[in-house]
Amino acid sequence: MTAISIRRTISKVHYWAGWGLGLFALAWFGSGFFMTLKPIEQIRGNHIAAEPSFSVSAENYQLPSIGEARSISLIDALGTPAFVIRSASGRTVVNAQTGATLPVPTEAQIKAKAESVLLNEASVVKMSRLDAAPMDYAGPLPVWQVTISEPTHARLYIDALTGQLVRVRTTRWRWFDIAWRIHILDPAGERISSWWLSLSSGLAALFALSGLALLWRPRRSGRP
Repeated sequence: MTAISIRRTISKVHYWAGWGLGLFALAWFGSGFFMTLKPIEQIRGNHIAAEPSFSVSAENYQLPSIGEARSISLIDALGTPAFVIRSASGRTVVNAQTGATLPVPTEAQIKAKAESVLLNEASVVKMSRLDAAPMDYAGPLPVWQVTISEPTHARLYIDALTGQLVRVRTTRWRWFDIAWRIHILDPAGERISSWWLSLSSGLAALFALSGLALLWRPRRSGRP
């Protein structure tokens, strides 16, 4: 293979690597720009619903005797201070004052909680108890999916064991989620390492190396 043919091959590699890298760059910058159009507080739905603040300074709490636990957190479970104990077998919610296991909230209690955390004039339209996470939710299970009237297609996700508001999901958030998945080059949206990212990194390296190769000029004989 002659030097000219090698150079032509490198030029083609550089050209197509540039096209691929350009498409990835366009997706990355475009999705990043989209995610900056609205404050993150609006994306998260903080203006639609919010969990009330919880003071832990005025009560005497009693942690029951437990075995192996992965984590323990103190929360407000529908007005009752409670410990959420997470272990390999699942979650246990106990009264922080008595140590007794709290009963699972009823549907009526969950509806009342949903209405109490709303910050707008919306009303509850539909309620469903889910044991598997839907596409727009990642959090503890089981969970109540509460659809509200305003904004359209907005949903509250309330923990079925504690009665706490876990997530607020809107159409705006779902578009943001799609942009996030494009931005990190992962269709699942769960990690920052995927074969799409490896492909874009490989194209960037190939583009840079082929570009450096095209810049190289052999020194002709007889010239200093």
